[in-house]
Amino acid sequence: MGFSNLRIGVKLGLAFAAVVLLSVLLGALSVVQLGRINGNTEDMATNWLPSIEVLGNMRASANRLRASEVGMTLVTEPSERERLIQDVANVARILAEQEQVYAPMLTPREAAIYEEFKGYRTSYLNTQKQLTALVKEGEARHADAVKLLYGDSQKSFIAMAETIGKLGKINSAGAADAFKESQATYGSARGIIMGVLALSIVVAVALALWVTRLITVPVGQAVQATREIADGNLGVQLQVRSKDETGQLLQALTDMRDKLASVVSGVRRNAESVATASAQIASG
Repeated sequence: MGFSNLRIGVKLGLAFAAVVLLSVLLGALSVVQLGRINGNTEDMATNWLPSIEVLGNMRASANRLRASEVGMTLVTEPSERERLIQDVANVARILAEQEQVYAPMLTPREAAIYEEFKGYRTSYLNTQKQLTALVKEGEARHADAVKLLYGDSQKSFIAMAETIGKLGKINSAGAADAFKESQATYGSARGIIMGVLALSIVVAVALALWVTRLITVPVGQAVQATREIADGNLGVQLQVRSKDETGQLLQALTDMRDKLASVVSGVRRNAESVATASAQIASG
């Protein structure tokens, strides 16, 4: 069975289904692309930017820790020294808590640098314990404390601070990459969606014109043929190209035309026979 022979309802259903499928395709593409953009945005919001914030806090805590170390080593007032020793302990605890916040957000890109940081951090805190012990011994170990402060302690601090800076740069780069990817995804998504939307419009218009022509042309032909037959033109030609409802209508009109022509032809033959018989009777 050819497509042109399908019933009009089936043809309309297929045309509607084609438009629906294109709409579903457009919706699916939109959802997928929006999901990618959302993933990049979520990555920035839940990983890169929070990591940058925490690393900034860690850098500030490390600087405060170093300042308190310098103060407790060089200050001469015992009460102030005790306060700074306590501050060193408190800030070290804060730094550890900040690191616990940062660690779960670690990405493979940061892993190697983070391992370096942990090594420098452990070395720095161990040196810090030695420094604190020397400071607590008072003036007798002051020279040793100062030497340690500007020696191993300073080297460990600088190395630790530099790794925090490297981690911050990695996260800044990650946030920038996620933003660029989201922009690229947006651009490609926009192009794809607009392309599919344009295709949907073209197909919908084409299907509308096709279905309209499918119905109006045969119906118009049927109307014109009906008028011709009503005016007595039984020679009107009808073209039946399908077997759907419009084709059946044209075929019915063709059959009606042929039957009317047969009836008219029979009436004419009878009339001619009667006229001939009457003429023969009159001449006889």
